[in-house]
Amino acid sequence: MKRATALIRASSLVGFEDMVKHYDKDPERLMALAGLSTTYLREPDLYFPLQRYIKLLEIGAEETSNPLFGAELGFQQSIKAFGTFSYAIASSATVGTALDTILDSYRMHTTGILLVIEHFNNKVILSASIIVPTPLGSQQMMGHLAATGTEILRTFLGKQWHADEIHFAHKVAYHDRKRYRQLFGENLIFNAEKTALIFDADILNAPLPSADAHLHELIKRQVYSENILAPDDLILQVEANIRRGMPHGDIGLESIAKSVAMSQRSLQRNLSDQGTSFQELLDAIRKQTAEHYLVNSSLQLTQIAILLGFKTQANLSHAFRRWNGVSPREWRKTHR
Repeated sequence: MKRATALIRASSLVGFEDMVKHYDKDPERLMALAGLSTTYLREPDLYFPLQRYIKLLEIGAEETSNPLFGAELGFQQSIKAFGTFSYAIASSATVGTALDTILDSYRMHTTGILLVIEHFNNKVILSASIIVPTPLGSQQMMGHLAATGTEILRTFLGKQWHADEIHFAHKVAYHDRKRYRQLFGENLIFNAEKTALIFDADILNAPLPSADAHLHELIKRQVYSENILAPDDLILQVEANIRRGMPHGDIGLESIAKSVAMSQRSLQRNLSDQGTSFQELLDAIRKQTAEHYLVNSSLQLTQIAILLGFKTQANLSHAFRRWNGVSPREWRKTHR
């Protein structure tokens, strides 16, 4: 899969509809202008191209005449933008554990934004970088990322918390800087090398009010499938890793075997003992997911092919005919 085709989970749209309506604008119209179906507002587990989300934020700023549209949405969303992952984040023991959980889950949230935590002179630098081309600019997305990170930390540390410094990787008009300070606080640096929050490292040890070790581990096991499972749960573990790897094209036998700490031969033998095979599991998950996207989204076949880990649309069409005896287009027309 080409790395340039970056994706983001539809849970990133939480709050968008209400915010747009607050400005007396039509959310459906703005979604259409960005090339997005309103299906994504109802299906938080779907994926769509990150560049369309970036475009949507820029359109939102233009349509509402609000240069801080992306930032205001980020403050409203906070941890909710992570969807199911938010429960694992909120139940972490400390702020540091929560940030580590965010980094662990972020590659499943989007494939086009890189989060990095660095330590320097008892300071933490939490930075975000967009790693795909943004022909329409990324000012709204940068403000959105800074706001989301700030609000998550305020959720943990109290509404009065402020970062020591906040860097923005975009220029801001002088007359808009007052509004930025009202939202983010003082010590803001614009047109910086990267968007980043800088704060004391001691904060990482602060306990979270919603910490729940049992719930945290339970959710991590269910959502991330990182824990070592019992032998009779091997199929569940393989299925979880296939689902997690599909949008990234990381679903080869070698990769999945490595993710469950087995050799390829051992994995195949263990699955055979349970009456299945790696290819059968992969086909079943791809078939189920393809049918879900065809019925519940307006994604193009090329996009669905990428989400299922196929190299080309033709590969998807060939597999779909093998599963259902008809082409994806015919199946979609019949089942919509």
